[in-house]
Amino acid sequence: MAFTADKVRQGVQQAAAGGGDRGVAHGGRGITSNYNNTIEYITISTTSNANSFGNVYQSRAECNGSSNGPNDRGWMAGGQYSGSKGSSIEYVTISTTGNSSSFGDMNTAMGSIAGTSNRTNERAIMAGDNARAKTIEYFTMSSTGNASDFGNLTSGRFRFAATCNGTNERAVFSGKEYPTSNVQDYITINSTGNASSFGTLTLSRGYLGGTSNLTNDRGVQAGGYNGSGTIYNTIDYHTISSTGSCTDFGDLLGNSWGQCSTSNGTNERAVFMGNRSSPKTEMEYFTISTTSNATDFGDMTNDRWQGAGYSDGG
Repeated sequence: MAFTADKVRQGVQQAAAGGGDRGVAHGGRGITSNYNNTIEYITISTTSNANSFGNVYQSRAECNGSSNGPNDRGWMAGGQYSGSKGSSIEYVTISTTGNSSSFGDMNTAMGSIAGTSNRTNERAIMAGDNARAKTIEYFTMSSTGNASDFGNLTSGRFRFAATCNGTNERAVFSGKEYPTSNVQDYITINSTGNASSFGTLTLSRGYLGGTSNLTNDRGVQAGGYNGSGTIYNTIDYHTISSTGSCTDFGDLLGNSWGQCSTSNGTNERAVFMGNRSSPKTEMEYFTISTTSNATDFGDMTNDRWQGAGYSDGG
């Protein structure tokens, strides 16, 4: 994507207004087809069904991603395909529908990762692996290329959630699967290094989604699975800039796991898309700044779970 003067001005204007309003669900696992090779989009501030965006560069399951917000680039990385773990990174221009393109490769093939970014500061973060690795890697979102080593998580984990407070440079990683845990840790996105302990979730679980209201400093995590047959409707929240344990926020419409999650940033709406359980195409939303239960948003065009969710709001 070319970063013209007009694009930069547009990004600054959107950032000042609280970010963009297009949410994207990218790739992941299809319930009936194992891999979901589609990309869909929604307008976050308006409840409705999703629309087709394009197709993925490489079909894969158990991947994740993020975006650089109003700078308009979304990405997906890692995952599983054809029985192997993937190392490829792909991207789209969020405001323009179309198929995704190759970005580069991760330093290590990683499945079941969590992804986040520091938004317009242009650093993307990927962490974890389904071999219970501690790996964290990063790359610069505005320029295609390969990822580099960042440091290590406090423990090996996979199928977990990542949130951030945007340009305030903190990322928080929550939960894990097999064995399930309520562990949370954090990093400073613009400084490479190992993660530190943050606090705990209200429940031990993996397969949960996470997002935030960016510079308003609240992270939320929803849904999840305990590894022993129990699926949750729980929503937790925490203050990203202050270490400490999560607090109960409310409930999803039903027990959900493996959702794609995003928000329109400081405009305060979180959307959780898809579900490994029925209804498999459901989307639901809530206002991040006020504790409450989720409300129906609409339906996706495809079954989807364990994919990337991101927006041009961050």
